[in-house]
Amino acid sequence: MKGRGTRGLDEAWQDLRVLAAMARARDGAAPGTSPGTSPGASPGASPGATGPAYQVAAGVLRIGIGQGWRMPLALPTLLAFAQAAGVGPGRVSIVGGRPPLGEGGALLRLPPGVCVPVRGRDVAPAIEAARFWPEALADAVRDGTLHGAGGRSFTTLVVLADPPDAATALALAALGGRDGAPRAIVLGEAEGIQRLAAVDPHSALVVIAADDIAAPHVAPRARRVRDWLAASVGAEAAPRHLLAVTRRIEGAVALGLRHERVLDPADPVPDAPMLWSPRNLALALALGPEAGAALRAGAHALDRHALQIPAAGNLPLLLALCDLWHQDLLGLPPGPVVVDDPAMAGWDALTRALRGGAPPDPSGVPETLTMAGGVSRAPGFGVGYGRRDAEGIGALIALAEHRAGYAARLRAAILPARTARTPRPDLRLVVSNAAPATPAR
Repeated sequence: MKGRGTRGLDEAWQDLRVLAAMARARDGAAPGTSPGTSPGASPGASPGATGPAYQVAAGVLRIGIGQGWRMPLALPTLLAFAQAAGVGPGRVSIVGGRPPLGEGGALLRLPPGVCVPVRGRDVAPAIEAARFWPEALADAVRDGTLHGAGGRSFTTLVVLADPPDAATALALAALGGRDGAPRAIVLGEAEGIQRLAAVDPHSALVVIAADDIAAPHVAPRARRVRDWLAASVGAEAAPRHLLAVTRRIEGAVALGLRHERVLDPADPVPDAPMLWSPRNLALALALGPEAGAALRAGAHALDRHALQIPAAGNLPLLLALCDLWHQDLLGLPPGPVVVDDPAMAGWDALTRALRGGAPPDPSGVPETLTMAGGVSRAPGFGVGYGRRDAEGIGALIALAEHRAGYAARLRAAILPARTARTPRPDLRLVVSNAAPATPAR
């Protein structure tokens, strides 16, 4: 490995390996088991795991790192490793969706009127134009201009998306159904129309979002939902309850939709995560324009924090360092995620999707998500959020994205063949114009 900071990368990594070996030897744990326990024992028995030893706050978010697995003792050396690896504030770090092109999401979260540079061109006007149709539809649903068969207002939004997006599902579950907007039901890949047993088709609006609705793994699900509608409102009226976002309009037309009810998903910012796309019709319908803008504002505030705040107070970088210490150095798997609000249950799916889909291991490092600023008192670590509104949820989702991005760059620095990393300048130039926030300790 080639050194990049004041200390060589090799030296910092070797220091961490020595600390990890000492932690395992002192606590009597082998890689893959919790310190102070034997394989198969319940996690959380690490010495000194009585409360958070390190806490950092930024805006409505707070993280707490527990005393278990000697994480607080390793933190200074972990920060030195991040510095030597060139991983820290002022560099693009978000990983969003597939593939890891997270700068697209942060560019889409910039405030109105700010230049959004993509390949040397300002696409801000194109982004605002792309939001017009979804936001106009959202207004029409709320004021009753767009309604179902028999003049019934739409009170339920049914979302069928391929591929599924964990971030959108979390935002819909946490924020949908407020201020006159329809409540949202996201149909999972393995779920059938039985999930809709308690839904009145006359007041249901269905959004199908897929590159190709005629694809073999999408078409049967789309037809079942259409037939569910037709059985109650009639075959002729069913298309009035359907909207589609697809690249191949012929699949939507075959389902019975008219051209004016089909939206092209092409985005001004390529490869942007679905949640932040201006073409995210389901999100616009469930939240409305004002809440959608607040969601982006909360995420943008976290972008500024992640890209400007020094490492010792940088929430997503600290979480990424926790992941590196526990998983890569101690050999512990991601543990169960405990959430105190059922509406936030999608946090586990989001963090799992961003780290590649690995399921939680009961013997792994526990993580908690709590409201009202609380943090984990477990030996692992926890995230607290001050309120469940659009800004708070936006910041929370951006935190997860930045955490995954920092973790990916830290792990890439470990591999000699991947140490050469080229920062992407556009986002750094835009965000650095804003005044930096100061983390609360």
